[in-house]
Amino acid sequence: MFVIDLQSYLHRSDSVEIINGGSGIRVVQRGEEIDIELYTDMMRKQKSRKGHEVMLTRVSKCSFVLEGDILTIRTKFSTGNIEEAEYVFTKPSG
Repeated sequence: MFVIDLQSYLHRSDSVEIINGGSGIRVVQRGEEIDIELYTDMMRKQKSRKGHEVMLTRVSKCSFVLEGDILTIRTKFSTGNIEEAEYVFTKPSG
């Protein structure tokens, strides 16, 4: 579910930037800022830096790397399992 949610935020976003030393990203869509970041032992989503919504639990470490239009996410879970995924982020046309 986290993968699908994240892809929906990246799709047609105006901009994506790395925040918190690589443990999060800030996505801007139609002027609204959405932060997706590691917070204690979970990945959370915040809109306009207010409140938060849990997206993924039992996370011990997460890193985001942005190279061009490719975002790579590496997540280590509390079980020791490591997952890595790549996303292509596309800016809206016109």
